[in-house]
Amino acid sequence: MKCFDRLLKVAAVIHVLWVGFAFGASEPHTDQHKTVNIQSQILECNAILSDASMGDGIGLPLSTGKIEDFKQAFIKRISEKGRESVVGSEVYVTGIAMGNEKAIRSQYESVIGELGFSKSEIKVKVLSAPRSLLAHEEVNNAVQEIFHRMRYFIAPRGQQFQVPTWAEIRSGSLVTAAIEFPTIVYLVGALGHVNAEVAISIHTATLAAYTIWSQTLLNWLLLPGAGRMEKFLKQCMMSMPFIVNYRIFGHFTEIVARIQTQGFDQAIRAHGIEAMEKFIASDGMTTILQTIFYSTVIVDRAGGWVYGQTIEKNQLAARAVRPFLQWPILVMDAALMAYSAQTQNVLFHLGPLNFTDAHLGFIGITGIGMAAYRPVILDAIGLKPALYVQNYMERSKGFFAASKWNPSTVFKKEVLKKLVKRSRNST
Repeated sequence: MKCFDRLLKVAAVIHVLWVGFAFGASEPHTDQHKTVNIQSQILECNAILSDASMGDGIGLPLSTGKIEDFKQAFIKRISEKGRESVVGSEVYVTGIAMGNEKAIRSQYESVIGELGFSKSEIKVKVLSAPRSLLAHEEVNNAVQEIFHRMRYFIAPRGQQFQVPTWAEIRSGSLVTAAIEFPTIVYLVGALGHVNAEVAISIHTATLAAYTIWSQTLLNWLLLPGAGRMEKFLKQCMMSMPFIVNYRIFGHFTEIVARIQTQGFDQAIRAHGIEAMEKFIASDGMTTILQTIFYSTVIVDRAGGWVYGQTIEKNQLAARAVRPFLQWPILVMDAALMAYSAQTQNVLFHLGPLNFTDAHLGFIGITGIGMAAYRPVILDAIGLKPALYVQNYMERSKGFFAASKWNPSTVFKKEVLKKLVKRSRNST
């Protein structure tokens, strides 16, 4: 039985189907004077009030999951703070089993409506999770639970989304540019201009998306209820675009030449399996070690430090300064990635996988990161500078003001609108 459990942990697809986690129920937060990170409460039965003054992703617990308790707590809140204090706020209901979102939302909207508020004045948002992760829910339908578990794993949903702040994007962009510029120079020399242009363009687009929506991705990676293997698989999914990009589009001209001379089908048949075997041998270990590095250092250490902030100003400041704190270790990681993509000084073999000198570097920076990026150290060296960075990065007016700028809105209203207009004019 123990061997079977270990196989489940190793096998990626089987692990997604493995829903037999045993999670103890922690006591719900009902301290109405202490704010909490809303995402961290997904597995607990709470009703949490959040408004603009508390900060994005931060809320004040009102009651446990009982609708009667919520009604009494909400009435008390209104009597103490006034009706105006809750207009424009959001009520997050957590610890709800997937499939029950609509019914629960309706119950809370009904109570809020009875108290004289419209749906536009106070919005109700339900944060759900698979029944297998909720201690108060029984698993009755295994197929349904597998489906829910896969939904919970595969992609960030609306309940993990957080609007990026301008300070976060600005600091992330500055640090990313500083990290990637030496890598770009190296790739142009190593790959040639055409290959480098294609690889760098794809790399930049992917990196820009990761930078802008870094907090949403962090919420997804640190989603409560996910085991270590699930976190590892998520991080692997995020690492693969970079590794595949270097290996495939780094040889773009060679691939195009083969397709032109042999035809697409023949080129795939002749070189597809060979290319896959080479990829596994040369990049299999890189993928594993790169994923472990990001999962333990960037996500668990640095990201977990941001995720654990429950005070509004500290959380926003930590989000803004996080790229600068990660910069030294990411410079080393970027250099190792570029080096491993072009150089294969094989030290020994682990089955079909090559172990190179670059892999020693990945192990080294992972150890350094785990030692240096502990929360107690980041609190000591990061919080005070973080407040300064947050204030400096938010100093912007007009179109780029933090309160007015949203990448999704800009794309829909500006970019997409212009593309549609051009398409109509061309036809």
